[in-house]
Amino acid sequence: TSSHTRVGILNNPSSKIKEDNTAIARGILTTFLIQSNSNLKSFLSKLSKEETAKSLAAGTKIAKFIIP
Repeated sequence: TSSHTRVGILNNPSSKIKEDNTAIARGILTTFLIQSNSNLKSFLSKLSKEETAKSLAAGTKIAKFIIP
């Protein structure tokens, strides 16, 4: 395995952009700006799971998924 990862992000909203429907995009941007590479990789792995997206869509706060 490799410790190198390349990430591409596409923003193609299907509805009007609001705070409650951009949690994942804002989480990704914030993580890139303030976290170390190892925390970034762990957090992005969590965010990329379908269960996480469903949980966020249901109203779970993104802080629940932050890596300590």
